[in-house]
Order: sequence, then structure tokens, then C-alpha cells
Amino acid sequence: MRIARHHPKIERVAVEIARHHSKVERVALEIARHYSEIERVAVEIARHHLEIERVAVRIARHHAKIERVAVEIARHHPKIERVAVEIARHHPKIERVAVEIARHHSEIERAAVEIARHHAKIERAAVEIARHHAKIERVAVEIARHHAKIERVAVEIARHHAKIEQGALKIARHHAKIERVAVEIARHHPKKSSKEQ
Repeated sequence: MRIARHHPKIERVAVEIARHHSKVERVALEIARHYSEIERVAVEIARHHLEIERVAVRIARHHAKIERVAVEIARHHPKIERVAVEIARHHPKIERVAVEIARHHSEIERAAVEIARHHAKIERAAVEIARHHAKIERVAVEIARHHAKIERVAVEIARHHAKIEQGALKIARHHAKIERVAVEIARHHPKKSSKEQ
């Protein structure tokens, strides 16, 4: 009678284990989905990083052009001064030429101011890129930390799963023992026939 009473309890425990097992599988599925989302985010960051590098290359090229222009102006500037000296020596009465040179000189100065302003803008843009880059790195660190947490959860689930399997194995062994006991009882206590009764 005890064995018969105990048997439905074992079945209920088995049903509970089966339910719990399906929950563990659903959790594993959720983790798998979440993992794929993290990988997509990583791909987006990688693409964004490439865009920033391309922008940096463009700025570098543009910067080199500005430096070349500055070198040209620097070369051109002493030529203008020498021409002015030559005009002053040989043609002191040609005021119009001197005015033209003066105008040209002021134009060069304005161009130099524009280059200086543009240069400051490039430097500010470079600072912004550096800040943005630092933000991306921080996000990457956060994702790495979150990833580690997910891996730890997965390890915990794996351990818990192993415990459930061990529990199921113990129940199976216990069940086999009960069945062996039942067989032994059946051998030792055969049912009496109706004639013997």
C-alpha cells in the first residue's frame, strides 16, 4: 500500500520536473534572442566606427590641403613685398599699382583669417569625434559587462539544469528500487487462487 501511495507522488514530481524543464528551455531561448540583439548592436557600432574613421581621413586630407595653401601664401607674401620695394624704387609715382598691391595684401590677410577660422572648426570637429569615440568605447564596455552577466546566468542555468538531471536520475533509481521491491514482494507473496481461499 505504501508503494502504491508513493507512486503517484513520484509521477507528480516527474510532471513538475517536466514543467520546470520547459521553463529552463524558454529562458534559454530568451537568452539566445537577447544574444543575437547584442551581436546586431555590435555590428551597428562597428559600422559607425568605420564612418568616423572615414570622416577622420577626410579631415586629415582637408587639413593637408590647408597646410599646402598656407605654404603657398607664405611663399607668395615675400614676393609681393619685394615687388612693392621694386615699384617704390623704380616707379614712385605709380600710386595705383601700390593701391592694388595693398588691396591684394589685405585679401591675403583675410584669406589667412578664414583659414585660421576654418582650422579652429576642424580642431573642434576633431574634439567632438574624440568625445563621440569615447562614448562608443564606454558603450562597448557596458555591452561587454552585460554579455558577461548573460554568460554567468547561462552558467547558473546550466548548473541548475545539471542538478535537475541529477534529481531525475535519483528519482529514476529510486523508482527502479521500488519496482524491484514490488517484484520481490510479488515473488514472496503470490496471490492466492479462489480455490485455496
